[in-house]
Amino acid sequence: YHFDQEEYGKALEYYEKCKEIRRRDLGTNHPDYANALNDIAIALKQQGEYMKAFEYIKECEEIQRRILGEEHPDYARTLHNIGTIYALSLIHISEPTRQAEISYAVFCLKKK
Repeated sequence: YHFDQEEYGKALEYYEKCKEIRRRDLGTNHPDYANALNDIAIALKQQGEYMKAFEYIKECEEIQRRILGEEHPDYARTLHNIGTIYALSLIHISEPTRQAEISYAVFCLKKK
């Protein structure tokens, strides 16, 4: 509801609350916790917070890869979201910041 109305700040509040409840009740190695991280990443992306979004989506990707495996559709969706965040960050940020983000993204992906 809030996401459709471009009230991303409000949506982000709800996603953060959801993430904390899932962390508390399910733990951090659960697909629903990973999905909460994905939702936060997408809201941050919509706000132009690409570095923060990348941190959340990368954590989501790591959990899904470990728990669901690389053949799972949710894992594929997350890879798509990583690509989208990365591509948008290249379009919307200044050159020095872009180079820092590229270096950080490459570093994170190499840790895999």
